[in-house]
Amino acid sequence: MTRTMTEDERDEFFALPHVAVLSVAADDVYAVVSRYVPEADARAFAEAETTDPSGTFVLFTGRPVRWLTNDFGEADD
Repeated sequence: MTRTMTEDERDEFFALPHVAVLSVAADDVYAVVSRYVPEADARAFAEAETTDPSGTFVLFTGRPVRWLTNDFGEADD
């Protein structure tokens, strides 16, 4: 059963590195990559990764230090 973390538990969790494994079928690589990079780059990346004879797929991750947000809602006058 899941529960909400306390603020201290959350801070401790985010202070440590975590590893996730994502299994993606070769046909779906482009679909996943194209969410994050331009189409031409996504196609080139997907082709390079799925035709690599070693079969090793490399996942690059990043952790934002700050989030840039914006409220596009209409301001109440």
